[in-house]
Amino acid sequence: MPDPDTDPTADHGITPTAAPTTHPDFANPEDIVLRSADNVRFNVARRDLERTSGWFRGMFEAASRSAGGGTSEEIPVFEDAATLEPLLKLALGLKLKSDSLASCDACESALMAAKKYDMDGVAQSILIRLRVALLDVKDPVLEYIISCRHDMLSVREAALEQCSRMEIDFTRLRGMDGDHIAQLVIARHQRTEDINFVLSEATDGTAPCYYPNNGLCPCCRGVLNPGVRATWEQFIKTSMRRSLHVPSMEGILSDPEVSPAYQTLLATPCSNRTHPFAQIKTLLLAAVTNREAPRARTF
Repeated sequence: MPDPDTDPTADHGITPTAAPTTHPDFANPEDIVLRSADNVRFNVARRDLERTSGWFRGMFEAASRSAGGGTSEEIPVFEDAATLEPLLKLALGLKLKSDSLASCDACESALMAAKKYDMDGVAQSILIRLRVALLDVKDPVLEYIISCRHDMLSVREAALEQCSRMEIDFTRLRGMDGDHIAQLVIARHQRTEDINFVLSEATDGTAPCYYPNNGLCPCCRGVLNPGVRATWEQFIKTSMRRSLHVPSMEGILSDPEVSPAYQTLLATPCSNRTHPFAQIKTLLLAAVTNREAPRARTF
C-alpha cells in the first residue's frame, strides 16, 4: 500500500494546477502567447494585438524602449479562457460560438476586459450583445445596475422608469454609485408625491383637504371623527404605496389593499347627510394624470 506522505498521487486536500493547454481555435504558432488565468494558451500575432488593443500596443512600445528591448513570448493575463476567447475573436473578426456571450455575466466580463485592454470597437460590439442579454432576462433592477455601471443611457432610462413603479430589494444596489441610487429613490418619490399632494393638500381656499391632521368636511365644515380620519390616513398611505405598481386610477381604487378603505369612505355621510368623500375618484384621477404626465428630468 503506498505511503500517503510520499505518494505524489495521494489526496492531501490540495487541487493540483491544471496542465497548460492550447485553445484549439488559437493553436497556430504565432509570436505572442497569451496565457489565461485558468492556464489556457492563445497564440496571437503581435501585429493583431497592436492593431486592436491600445493597452497591448502601449506595452509593446514600452518594452521596445526599455533596456534589452523585446517582449516576452508568453504573456499571462488575469482573464479566464471563457472571457478571453470571445474577446480575441471579436477583435480578430473570427466567428463566435452561439452561446459564448449569451448571458449578462459573460457579456459584462468580456466588456470589462475590452475596456481594460482599450479595445473600443470590441467594447461597442459587446455592449450591443449585453443589451440583448438584458432584454432576455427581463429584470429591470439588473438592467438599472448594469446600465449604470457601463453608461448605457437609453437602457438606464427605461430601467429607471420600470424600477420606479415596482418593489425593490435595495440590498441589490450595494456597491452602486451613490448618485445612481439617489436617482432611483427620487424617481420613486416623484411617483407618489403627486398623489400625496392632491389628496392631502388643499388646492384652493374653498376645498380643504381631508388629511387627518387638519381635515374638514367640505359640506358642513365639521371636523371629521377619529374613525374617519384613521380610515382616510390609511387610504392615502396605501394609495401612495400601491400607486408605484398600479398605473391606472381604476386599478388603484379596486386594488385589494385600497378598496376596503375607499368603500368605507364613500359610504360615510357628514352631518348634512351628504357624502364628503364622493370626490375621491376625481381627486385621484388628477393625481394619477399628473404623475403619469411626461416631466422634465430633474436628476
